[in-house]
Amino acid sequence: MKERPAEGSECPSRHDELLVAEGAPDPLMCAAMALRHADQRHFPMLVRVGVQSDAYVGEHLWLDAREAAELLEETRRLRRLGRREEFIQGLHGDRVWDFWRGHHASDAFDAWLDRVEHLLEMAGQHGYWVHLML
Repeated sequence: MKERPAEGSECPSRHDELLVAEGAPDPLMCAAMALRHADQRHFPMLVRVGVQSDAYVGEHLWLDAREAAELLEETRRLRRLGRREEFIQGLHGDRVWDFWRGHHASDAFDAWLDRVEHLLEMAGQHGYWVHLML
């Protein structure tokens, strides 16, 4: 996450000049691949940040605070589906969860997602930009 540059100013030349917090967003970037094509319509932000998305400019994708909040809600929804706390007709949450977490242990993957969700919450609350890089 980065602070928004002052209006009219150029982006900083150094990576860390406006850095607020950072984390590995891999689970978010791989979530769309765990969903069948027909199910992706329920998660447009997860599809947008996916590694196969054409939303990236070069290797970069910037999300404003509103988009970060949408991404947070979709991430939480997908987790609820995986725990069978929510249902979407035809979507098998347990299968999606298993494919999404891949080789990671369930507890470790949950902890990783907790960290990512915390960063997205901060972005939404403080108006930070989220910078994803492939």
